[in-house]
Amino acid sequence: MDANEQNIPQDPMAETALVPRPATDRPIPESAALNSEMGLSEARLNEVARSESGLPESGLSESGLHQTGLSESGLPEAGLSEERPSKMRLSRVRFVLVEPSLSANMGAVARAMKTMGLTQLVLVRPQQAIDAEALARAAGADDLLAQAMVCDSLTEALSGCRLVIGSSARARSLAWPEVDPAGCAAQLLQESVQGEVALLLGRERSGLTNDELSHCHFLTRIATNPDYSSLNIAAAAQVFAYELRRTALQWQAEAQIPARAPGRNPALELSRAERDETDETDERADLATADEMAGFYGHLEQTLAQIGFADPAQSGTLRLRLRRLFNRARPDRTELNILRGILSAAAGRKRPDRFRR
Repeated sequence: MDANEQNIPQDPMAETALVPRPATDRPIPESAALNSEMGLSEARLNEVARSESGLPESGLSESGLHQTGLSESGLPEAGLSEERPSKMRLSRVRFVLVEPSLSANMGAVARAMKTMGLTQLVLVRPQQAIDAEALARAAGADDLLAQAMVCDSLTEALSGCRLVIGSSARARSLAWPEVDPAGCAAQLLQESVQGEVALLLGRERSGLTNDELSHCHFLTRIATNPDYSSLNIAAAAQVFAYELRRTALQWQAEAQIPARAPGRNPALELSRAERDETDETDERADLATADEMAGFYGHLEQTLAQIGFADPAQSGTLRLRLRRLFNRARPDRTELNILRGILSAAAGRKRPDRFRR
């Protein structure tokens, strides 16, 4: 979230944090050594976090469960059982934090996610390592911090994602397709039927750069009080996480009620949610992913410079406009290969006489 863009005061938490990569996925970063040098083992960090937060061993107090409306399993209280389809949709949504600076904020975002059934936290170049403050603020969601993926680039963090939505506190000079938080949740969940999706949250102080925004298909903003728009990144994450869970449960409930039409067997009718899902996703299953689009953009910019169409040093706005154009078109993998073939031919890598017989 663009904390600085909304005049967000700095969180009073001590600047302490870099989240360890999962042992099964990536080599352990320097943060592990840092924590070791501080004499804070993982077990000790958990112990300190629980003691400072006043939480029991489970990490969630009874009052906390009551306030969030969740059972110990992370599901809604009686009367709102979560079925497998909605859980599957939520499991494919990534929350990507770009260069988070405060360990406390990382912990608070993890807590916001876990209360709403979200599990994928991705950190791009976090500025500090996890400490007792982060674990205390996570309040039992330290498993999300432990398994969070740490990436060196945004392209790596978005690898495999078919839809990316970026959160920003302000309008940009170059208009970008925009949805509200409810629309953001609907878009992400709709696309998650076919694959991974991501919500991108910017730095606490300065938010997302225009170049980072160019990775996104849509921009989303929370309608805050214009007289006081200060919103912490964890608070923003909670808003988006709630909308995702609310929408998933609503769709799940609708799926249990068959659509009824005169002269038709109600038992054979699809629910409205199922019909929408079929209409929107069946023919769009093979969309190019964010990392594939990043490769295409690199190829496009290189070719435009090579054929003398654009000066790399003077074409920042052109680059953003072209990215917005292709993000709006959302080509599939076959279409992307065609475009890259055209670029190769334009750069002289394909001879015209190759078609002669």
